[in-house]
Amino acid sequence: MDPPEMPKMLTQLSSICVLEYLSWERRQYIVSQYPEIRKAEKSLPLHLDTLRIAVDGIQLNEAIYHLVRRISYQNSVPYKKLIQWDLKNRHEVLPGDFCVGFPQGYIFNQKPPTKNPPFAWTTVLQTDLRNPKSDKILGYLPSVYDKLPIHVAFKKVVNGLIGNRPMIYTKKLAFEHLSIWDAEERGGVSKIYRLPVDLKIQAEILKSCWFSFSYDELDVISTILGPKPLKEFSTQLDNYEIFTHPIILNSEKLVLWCGRMDFDHQRINHRHIHLKNHWRITGLIEEWIGSDHDVEMEFSGNFKAVDKSYWTLKAHEEMIKKMMYLKKCESGGRKVKPDERFVF
Repeated sequence: MDPPEMPKMLTQLSSICVLEYLSWERRQYIVSQYPEIRKAEKSLPLHLDTLRIAVDGIQLNEAIYHLVRRISYQNSVPYKKLIQWDLKNRHEVLPGDFCVGFPQGYIFNQKPPTKNPPFAWTTVLQTDLRNPKSDKILGYLPSVYDKLPIHVAFKKVVNGLIGNRPMIYTKKLAFEHLSIWDAEERGGVSKIYRLPVDLKIQAEILKSCWFSFSYDELDVISTILGPKPLKEFSTQLDNYEIFTHPIILNSEKLVLWCGRMDFDHQRINHRHIHLKNHWRITGLIEEWIGSDHDVEMEFSGNFKAVDKSYWTLKAHEEMIKKMMYLKKCESGGRKVKPDERFVF
């Protein structure tokens, strides 16, 4: 009788190669079980579906990480009690930070002073899972961070999660702005994203949520992005100067959300423009078809129809298809395909 086969073990090099392409969640679980490979895991690129960076939080796939101040007699300290102490230094820029809305070197203090907080609190790292929806305390930061502004502690968290990696590959990279409610509660609008020094991200989609970058800010973003052009750039329509930036010009698709500016197709030169949340999308499509464009350029949009406007939108759709057919005839028979991406 043959002896039983021994299970085949991966070599250390093979294990590291496999580890790189595991999901973020799986990698964190393995590292928690085998701490000796933590250093090797930190040296490997990350492969994510979503990397969403907010002013006070960071999302990797389905997990959102943020810090909370906790005191013994209540779950968390209300924002308004934190404003005077914890948020007065929120404009401090640390090495690697990315600023939006004011100069990159607005305030810089590499060694923030430690002070006794107004409450005897602890600094807690918490994660909110989106699927399934749940909150979980991951641990407490060292006590020295209880006496530092919370953005300094959050910088340490971000560095611990994604810092010192050669590259992060993600399908979607999003920069999120504070909501109006959060901005009021936290004592004003502050857009400083706490990022590691020399961070490199190869993204397929770049999105700014609830705001728009400036041209100069896109210059800074270009130092973070990897060498491959974006498949999609998504932003609010708040200014036109950014549409001449190489990041946008080289992207395959430009998605524009309704913003402070009215859409004017003559001011944007891009191969594929897609509008979202624009109230007069059918009229804009008709205007675009009626103007002169290269055959390879695309223009599309999303809109939803309520019951009472369904037949009106159907009539617009028929008109658009007729205009496209006439455009085809005018172009000497070159094919102009109707866009079927209408959302009813």
